[in-house]
Amino acid sequence: PVLPNHRQTTIHSTPPGATFYLSGLGFEATTLGVGAAALNVELGATVVLKNCKARGANISPLGFEAMRVCGSEVHAIRCEFRGGVSHSPCAFVGWCGGAAVHLQSNSRFAADSCTFQGGSFPLTAVGGDGLRISDSMATLSRCNLVGGTPTPNAALRGGDGIAATNVSSVRYSGNNLNLIQGGDGSTSGRAVFSDVSSAVSIHGQVTLCSAIC
Repeated sequence: PVLPNHRQTTIHSTPPGATFYLSGLGFEATTLGVGAAALNVELGATVVLKNCKARGANISPLGFEAMRVCGSEVHAIRCEFRGGVSHSPCAFVGWCGGAAVHLQSNSRFAADSCTFQGGSFPLTAVGGDGLRISDSMATLSRCNLVGGTPTPNAALRGGDGIAATNVSSVRYSGNNLNLIQGGDGSTSGRAVFSDVSSAVSIHGQVTLCSAIC
């Protein structure tokens, strides 16, 4: 089932030692919201997602990620995350596709066999990242992460598969069936981007490519 016609779904402040389990649900922000991802996990919550799907709103002033995690811990198993479109100007000219998953504020995230697709929709000048992480830690295994491709792709740049900033750590393990790919564009997105304060480690024979592999 999909939770319909909601501006957003938020899980926050689970009791100490408690875990909130969700299985087989879909989250979709279908109406306009401000700063709202389809699924928000915040304020110290601990959540486990299994066989769930989240899709960011295609038209939203600020909220366009499929899932945003802030100061919380999330474990995802066989889930799909797809970013939407924002009508809010971003750091580049034009509109930005949403990240599939956005981690921030000392969050912890573990994912196995999940799919991350950055926002790739018409009127998007910059593609969204597959995983955008700031001041947080992520452990991924057997996942596919693809940055969004702007439409038309001649406009600006594609999103990154993984973008790590502000003292973040990402550990990825996969095999030859897995892919980390930047989105296409006049400037191709990067498979992996890390600023000088962060670290991304890749283990296994995973395919890494910028735009078209």
